[in-house]
Amino acid sequence: MTLALRNTILRGTLAITVVLLGIYAVALYQLLVVHPGLSLEFTGTRMVRLLAGSRVGAELMGYGVRTLVATVGVLGVFTTVWFAIMIRRFRKRTAPEVFFFLMFFATVSLDLVKPVVMLAAGLPVAFIYANALTRLLYFGYVLGIFCLFASSLANSVIDSKRTGTVFSLSAAVAVAFVYLVPVDATQLYPSLLHRIGLEDTAHATVGAISALAVVNYLHTGISSTDREYVILGVAVALAVAGRHLVFHVPHPLALIPGAVCYVAGVLIFGRRSHQRYLWQ
Repeated sequence: MTLALRNTILRGTLAITVVLLGIYAVALYQLLVVHPGLSLEFTGTRMVRLLAGSRVGAELMGYGVRTLVATVGVLGVFTTVWFAIMIRRFRKRTAPEVFFFLMFFATVSLDLVKPVVMLAAGLPVAFIYANALTRLLYFGYVLGIFCLFASSLANSVIDSKRTGTVFSLSAAVAVAFVYLVPVDATQLYPSLLHRIGLEDTAHATVGAISALAVVNYLHTGISSTDREYVILGVAVALAVAGRHLVFHVPHPLALIPGAVCYVAGVLIFGRRSHQRYLWQ
């Protein structure tokens, strides 16, 4: 992948995050102003009560849903701003591991459609559209984790010439997954995700790939003289832990620490990468 193509992909991705922020703002306006009762109606549904186990649990789950919507908005703004800063700083560097980490970082912005999912759940929207929204969310989730794994391999396996090929394969795997996995648009979890087939297997697989990415970074740092990769490994561990918590767990006690871990991991990775490539 040439530097020009890399920068074009990153700038195009930045434009998409800005559009997603606009979609989030419109959906939030609809939820708060046009249809203010939808969030309460959703959190009082039988599905939420079954998952929560009791009426009190359902009320707590309701707080979690609203906290989730707020959290993805905050992370969306953070993603857009920090992504733009990182693009500017690395516009003259190929740095495959930084490119793949940035793409992992950018995929989090797809979570901005979660308020649209809530809106669709409360309005008479065809299941095919609700189905498509869940597939879009899982596309970002899977592509982000595969990009993170590719970032960890860029230290020893992937060079700048293979970046395009590896990124294309990662996107192809994510597309194949969301195309083949069955989605039940009649069942919506408080995480604002519809139920998918082989759910436990899919989540375990993605979790294992995330763990391998962290291990790869730590192994590179321990086995080489460059201890900087150990710090990068810790940053990746924080970012991926936060990513999983925000994506899956609609509870304030998980969302807030998850968002903090994610932001801390991303900032540490960006800071250390900047020192490594641009200040030495």
